[in-house]
Amino acid sequence: MIGANLTNRTLPVNAYVLGFVPPEVSPYVHHINAFLLVLIYIFGVLENGIILAIVAKNKNLRSAPNTFIIAMALGDFSLCFFGIPLSSTSSMAGRWIWDDTGCMIEGFIVYFIGMANMYILMAVSLHRYLAVSRPSLGSQINVKVAMKAIIACAVGGLFWTVVLIFGWSRYTPEGVGTTCSVTWTDKDVATTSYNICIFILCYLIPVGTMIVAYYKLLDTVQNVAKSTLWDMKSRLARKQLRIERKLAKSFMIIIAVFIFSWTPYYIVCFVGIFGDIHVIPPALQTLPAICAKSASVWDPILYVATNKDLRTGFYNILPCNGLKKLLMKKEEERVERNSRNLRGR
Repeated sequence: MIGANLTNRTLPVNAYVLGFVPPEVSPYVHHINAFLLVLIYIFGVLENGIILAIVAKNKNLRSAPNTFIIAMALGDFSLCFFGIPLSSTSSMAGRWIWDDTGCMIEGFIVYFIGMANMYILMAVSLHRYLAVSRPSLGSQINVKVAMKAIIACAVGGLFWTVVLIFGWSRYTPEGVGTTCSVTWTDKDVATTSYNICIFILCYLIPVGTMIVAYYKLLDTVQNVAKSTLWDMKSRLARKQLRIERKLAKSFMIIIAVFIFSWTPYYIVCFVGIFGDIHVIPPALQTLPAICAKSASVWDPILYVATNKDLRTGFYNILPCNGLKKLLMKKEEERVERNSRNLRGR
């Protein structure tokens, strides 16, 4: 991959990590990337650490829906804590400084967690669909079943990241050369076949499943009054349906943000498979990788914003008693207002 026109360039140690030739870009590009990655590291570790601390402190939060959230928070925490330091320090140095093994480690961590979380969100969408459209079946999905689903999702993500180590495509620096991922530039059979597989099986099918599941779910909610699945004359049934609708809405927002964060990355993948990746400037090739990592920051904010129990748990760990009491009072007022609205229906 190293062209003859580079023979006169004086390159730093590790410039040709895994055969990758770093492009010449402005130092400001590396500085901006480093700044963004450090922010993601700080907020990602802090926010996901808080989510895990809340769950550890409150056993009542360990429900089936929250089990999926816990798994994603643990994954995002690991991505930020173990993966981002490798790329952020390299961005500070303006080159990849962690040799071939470090590149494979960073690529493995980021890609494994990204793939696992994508599959987990697909499982969540199916769970929400069953909870509303097939309540008798959805009620059977407890914490134990959710854990089995999470393990299956992790195994799926692990498969797509391990095969790279054994030669089906490979990890390599990307963009400006300070982050590592799957190679999009090679056109050999192994790389092309792998990229096509992950584009279909790790993006199109999961995203398609989420869209169809939530479309069916919303269709069920709109027609629930005509359905025999829910006894809408029962206050308990109305309350349970309302809870399921809120959960569905919460996860829809989380899924939408996750897809928004990862879609630019798969656009680069698509261009790499069916076009010429070099039409995208190196600096713009790196941005999708940073955008994908930023999901680790947005996710925990959404967990707290859309989940009353997590929100209450967050208020309880605040060090300022005055702020804690104020927020708890507002939360109680919100709950009471929602209860009055429910009784009025």
